[in-house]
Amino acid sequence: NLGLLGAPTAENLLHPSEDFLDSRWLKQPGVSVSSNVVPSVFAGELADRIDWAAATVGTGLYTQNSYIVSAVIKNTKTISIRADIAGGTVDVVDSYLSIGTITHVLSTDWQIVTLSEIQPGGKAGLWVRKTANSPDSIYLAAANIKDMPFATPPIVTAGLPITAPAHKIRSPGCGQL
Repeated sequence: NLGLLGAPTAENLLHPSEDFLDSRWLKQPGVSVSSNVVPSVFAGELADRIDWAAATVGTGLYTQNSYIVSAVIKNTKTISIRADIAGGTVDVVDSYLSIGTITHVLSTDWQIVTLSEIQPGGKAGLWVRKTANSPDSIYLAAANIKDMPFATPPIVTAGLPITAPAHKIRSPGCGQL
């Protein structure tokens, strides 16, 4: 504890952040989820496999709910992604109002994909979409939506709001900050 009054806090608005089988994550036609398949970006946790060989390009899975964020400052969406074979791509966009798109080149190592943008409607979501170069499956973990203009380490939620002081957020490979 740094003892700072008004120290910034981060809250992951996305609940749950790790369970992509949950009904709050909508799976478009041809997309299925296998739960707890590979070691997650977080030691001791398991990540989900997204199978979408039968899905069409531009579809995937997304948050059913839109989360309330500022309409005038950037919000930040992050998700950890990996694949069995490097080189394919996926798109990460906001499922409420797609302003920007991150086309991410996949790796066999966990990578955090970050999308920060202003949502003029004051709502945000997260959508991972298949591209023409996507493999038949990918792995996802640690999805976050934060109403702050910069990325912070992922916060894992199991369905309940989690708010953490910025200096106590879990960071893969760094232990406690």
